Amino acid sequence: MFKVKMLGAVAATLLWTGAAVAQATVELEPGFSVDKELLAKAQKEGKVSYWCSLTEPECAQAAKRFEEFSKIKVEFVRLSTGGILTRITKERSANIHSVDIISHGDPPVWETIYKPKKWLVQYVAEGVKTYAKEYKDPEGFYAAHWMIANGFGYNTSQVSAADAPKKYTDLLDPRWKGKIAMPHPKHSGGFNEAVTILSKMFGWEFFQKLNANQPLVTIGSQFNLKPIIVNGERQVALHGADALFLTEAKQGKPVGIIYPEEGTVINQIFAGLVADGPSPNAGKVLMEWLHSASYQTTVAASYWLVPHPDAKYPADRVPLKDLKILTLPGTEAQSATEAREKFSDIFGG
Repeated sequence: MFKVKMLGAVAATLLWTGAAVAQATVELEPGFSVDKELLAKAQKEGKVSYWCSLTEPECAQAAKRFEEFSKIKVEFVRLSTGGILTRITKERSANIHSVDIISHGDPPVWETIYKPKKWLVQYVAEGVKTYAKEYKDPEGFYAAHWMIANGFGYNTSQVSAADAPKKYTDLLDPRWKGKIAMPHPKHSGGFNEAVTILSKMFGWEFFQKLNANQPLVTIGSQFNLKPIIVNGERQVALHGADALFLTEAKQGKPVGIIYPEEGTVINQIFAGLVADGPSPNAGKVLMEWLHSASYQTTVAASYWLVPHPDAKYPADRVPLKDLKILTLPGTEAQSATEAREKFSDIFGG
């Protein structure tokens, strides 16, 4: 009898605890809830500073939506990896703390600069707990919240799907001489990852042979490749951001995308909570949303990849789980630096 009473008491306690937990969260939009006490503290701060890495319109859309349901103002700036690294380095040297969340790619920067300098704080959002280990820092300092899949973008009016390259080594065929465009790793952190990965897979002989085909090496990120292929200046893009080509194809432009048989290089775009930020609680609320299935479904609608397993993709996009992926660990900083310099030795710049 005593045991039964104890079990009954335990059950009652668990039910009470469950009810308390349920009451401690508030749903801000369908599928996204946050701790009520944290939200109150964040709303008292009133604003959050976010250095965003999506396109300017997508950053603006996200800021507006977050403001509407959270009642917290978002002060965002659209910056790439280099811009964020330069700005936060200057601010920290001047003891300025103006940002709560930073977001960009280039794993070695996060692993060998931000973490050792203690510019980030450990914070694991609920959504991050559902991610595969490949997409989050095991120590909890950062995690991917969207990704770029980079394939062969090609002009469909000049190249048929049957004739388009299927493997990286196909690009070495003389038929592609003067017809390839690609970024430079000194200007594109994402392509620096690809160069590091591919040099390990094929050796530097691959790039030496590729150079013989006289590719157009652009200044800027892989985002600059799309118009070059669309207007027919070159026929094939090495390391073309698939979301951009898929969007153009949907609009009737003469472009397509092929994922290399050896694997698709995925650039992870991480988000991290900055140490000593001006609005730490608002930063946590925004971080929870960035890692939610609700937000990432919106990102996926623009054809970007996302790590949340419950996010929904458009019917005409290959989801993350169905891609053979190639990623660069953050610990490969030295290899990435060496790869960047070796590429310059071959191609100049």
